[in-house]
Amino acid sequence: MSNSGIDCRLAFERSEAYRLLSDLYRPPDKSLLAAGVLAPLRAVMSVSPLSHLMGVLDEIESYLSQLRDVTDLAVEYVKLFRGPVKALVYPYESMYVDGEIMGPSTFKVLGLYTEAGLETTEELKDLPDHIAVQLEFMGHLYSWEAEGLKRGDQSLAARCAALRRSFIVEHLSQWVPSFAAAILDHAASPFYRGLALITKELIASETDMARASNRGALSAAE
Repeated sequence: MSNSGIDCRLAFERSEAYRLLSDLYRPPDKSLLAAGVLAPLRAVMSVSPLSHLMGVLDEIESYLSQLRDVTDLAVEYVKLFRGPVKALVYPYESMYVDGEIMGPSTFKVLGLYTEAGLETTEELKDLPDHIAVQLEFMGHLYSWEAEGLKRGDQSLAARCAALRRSFIVEHLSQWVPSFAAAILDHAASPFYRGLALITKELIASETDMARASNRGALSAAE
């Protein structure tokens, strides 16, 4: 058990869930139609405080099961996040925090990736503050934390836990609510509407956990 109250199994499950969420915010492909594709999210959403989202997952799975291909989703993805002229929903933190793409927040998150040891020039598939990249980073942090706990390396686990708490509070929590609201305003399919709700609620839950851990650390230090 880490000092944030996360055990190895939960850290691994959250790693898988964040990596899946990251993939879902990239252009859809046929792998999305595979049976059980949402299983990593279901594992995390099946327990409180996220269990109320199970119905949303059911709606997404029902919708996907009726698709013969991902053409409609691909069209909606472009309309939402790229647009023929401009995106309806910008998937970049800097647009919400700085009012521009490649603003100061972009370079702040890039600095965090570097601090964590990611080879960003090789591993990033988009701008550093893209929602998919930020969610993938959370997946990395949880994976490394799980590995630390598995090996009994409390120093590694604690460092990763501190980084993810900082990242949630200082970055994801600052823009994901507005980002999710924008998707809900413009998305037509149950897929992207449900994805927005799940992302919003997961980040809210993580933010509450991070702030509670931070308060506990401060109290212990006093």
